[in-house]
Amino acid sequence: MKRLALALLLAFAASSAWAAAPTYVSQDATASWAVTATTNTTPGANYLAGDRLVAVSVASDSATTFSLPTNSGAALTWTATPAVTGPASNCEVGIWTATVDADRTGMTVTFNKSGTGESFGGNVIAFRDSEGVGNSTSANGSGDPSLNFTTSLSDSAVVTVIGDWASVAGANTWKTAAGTATEQTGKAGDGSTYAARVAYHANAGAAGTYNLGTTLPDAQTYNIHAVEIKGTGGIPAAWTRVGTFMVGNNATAGTTYAPTTSAILEVGNVGICVLAKDETGTGTTDGNNAQFTSMTDGVGNTWTEIYEWCNMLTATAADGACVALYAVRPTTQLASGAAVTITYSASTTRKAVTCDEWTIAPGYVLTVTAGTAPLSNDNADPGALAVVTGVNRDHLFIRGTACESQVTTYTADTDYVAFGGSTTTSTSNSGTEATSMGARGESRLATESTSATSDPTVSASDCASIMIGADMTAAAGGVGWWGSQW
Repeated sequence: MKRLALALLLAFAASSAWAAAPTYVSQDATASWAVTATTNTTPGANYLAGDRLVAVSVASDSATTFSLPTNSGAALTWTATPAVTGPASNCEVGIWTATVDADRTGMTVTFNKSGTGESFGGNVIAFRDSEGVGNSTSANGSGDPSLNFTTSLSDSAVVTVIGDWASVAGANTWKTAAGTATEQTGKAGDGSTYAARVAYHANAGAAGTYNLGTTLPDAQTYNIHAVEIKGTGGIPAAWTRVGTFMVGNNATAGTTYAPTTSAILEVGNVGICVLAKDETGTGTTDGNNAQFTSMTDGVGNTWTEIYEWCNMLTATAADGACVALYAVRPTTQLASGAAVTITYSASTTRKAVTCDEWTIAPGYVLTVTAGTAPLSNDNADPGALAVVTGVNRDHLFIRGTACESQVTTYTADTDYVAFGGSTTTSTSNSGTEATSMGARGESRLATESTSATSDPTVSASDCASIMIGADMTAAAGGVGWWGSQW
């Protein structure tokens, strides 16, 4: 069952697309931005199922109240993005988004507002090849319009709308921190009514914060509003290592071991554990010999084995070492001092564990890359390992090692960070090599297609190692690792 689950996981990871920005399709602007009636309708445009629509509208005064747009044909679900309403002497700016449910021909969009005293207009900008809508925010002020905007993923498009109550005349010079801005149809300033400035940045680049707006014309009285349209396979802002939440060792024979956590494991974060034990099989074939059965906790979180590897060495039990990597993304917080139960396929005397915690973006799942690398070392220091993912993006690389050794020191490779407790507390130390066992881990966060080589220093002993690459991948339809969203 574990091998099947791992195969499904690897297949899912291998199928994830390269990151790509969404594709701009079209704009469909109202014929006039001087309409004072309560409705203003676009000429119409053709759309495909799955297209993401960004409807923008600007009214000449913030006394106006917008309501949701409507469209011809079957009603789409329009969602308003949060906005900051400016003072009375300012424009009202609105942005709404919708996803096209089926191919549409000549679909019009009607913008709706209260009252008939203010002029307004709108535009509908369409994108394709998008995973959805990301962040949105707004601001108001006077001078050069300025908005610090944070994208949630790499390779997102950003639509920016500025309502200028001062209606300053002149060509627009858009800021380019988020990439080149392509201007869309709006209303030019004329010094007397209002201006509506609309543009999109096709690809903002890496996830991060960018200053949006214009540098010309000067002296605007502005409301500025922006929304992110995600691309496909985008990479969130880099995940971070939180720290160690569990370390332990045990020398009592049995099929279970219950270490306790030393720190809180937060809901939504990811915990990854390195498990080490004496091998208990008879046979001499190294590999995944199903010697680790499960990990569980008392609050019902799901723990999943990523991979295990045994260095069997000889046909005599307890001559070699076995290592496994387990992961959990808690839906219920795991308190400090909580017991976690590790179950083995046969009674085991020497065993150890060390666990670290990382953040992961909401709506994303942990997937394992190509290139998983196991290694057995007999009476030698753990050897060098690297993971060849084939994709140059932000990866979390994890190496776990089990060594049959009483040595409690561990020197992580200089390109890696050691798991907490990868020394005394994660070593079941009897004083002699043959009856001791240590769990060791190290990690690396980096943007590279092939990991830096991991070559830690422990001691010359019988060791089993496994190294993986892990990615944050957008959950497909809310379904992630092994059928549940992490």
